[in-house]
Amino acid sequence: MSTFDIRRARPGDERCLSFLGQATMLQTYAGIISAQNLNDLIETEQTREDYRALLDDPNVSIWLAEIERGQAAVGYLALAPRLGGETTGGERGKAVLEIKRLHVLHRFHRNGLGKRLVNEAIKEARLRKADRVVLVVNALNHEAIEFYRTYGFLKTGDTSYRAGDMDYPCYLFSLDIGRPAIG
Repeated sequence: MSTFDIRRARPGDERCLSFLGQATMLQTYAGIISAQNLNDLIETEQTREDYRALLDDPNVSIWLAEIERGQAAVGYLALAPRLGGETTGGERGKAVLEIKRLHVLHRFHRNGLGKRLVNEAIKEARLRKADRVVLVVNALNHEAIEFYRTYGFLKTGDTSYRAGDMDYPCYLFSLDIGRPAIG
């Protein structure tokens, strides 16, 4: 079994974040999103510049998971304020943070790494006094949907995500963290 370290991403990590984002998007969405739209999505949202902007934003927190042997990055999570005030099933005015991106290379799925990354995000959300953590997931990404449900996220709505020239169906998920954790 592999050992992983999780740390806060910092300026200079945009290269590995971009590579990870590109690789995991291809692994996850090949066969779900058309090749042209997938390439467009990667070229517009998985660039070094995109990650540099996220790293420079004081409202965004990113955790990077590295495999101990070789210290290669194998996953990450980005947490940011929910834009537009939409709380996906909660009351307006409540503090809401969104998991903008959670990507783990397929080879490292099902070993607790995703849960560890989400745990970091939940700890941060509580420190920021958030009441809820939300996310959007592609409706055909069944593995991710099952992961979020197992963690306790609830489906609170439907939406879509534009990639290239198409809108793809997505679900809104939400986790109420306003009450203290049990245990």
